[in-house]
Amino acid sequence: MKSRYITPVVTIFDEQGRIDPEQNTQVYDFIKNHVSGFVVMGSTGEFFTLNMEKPAK
Repeated sequence: MKSRYITPVVTIFDEQGRIDPEQNTQVYDFIKNHVSGFVVMGSTGEFFTLNMEKPAK
C-alpha cells in the first residue's frame, strides 16, 4: 500500500542562486516512493529568495 503522506521538501539552488533541477530531482527521486506528494516552495522559505520578474520553469 502506498503511503498517504505529503511532505515539504527543500529547494536546492546552485552557486548563482538559480534553482538546480538535477539536484532537486535527486532529492525527489530519493523520497518519492515513500510519500504521496510534495509541498514545493511552501514551507521552508525558498519562495522569498526568488525574483518574481523572471519567468518560472
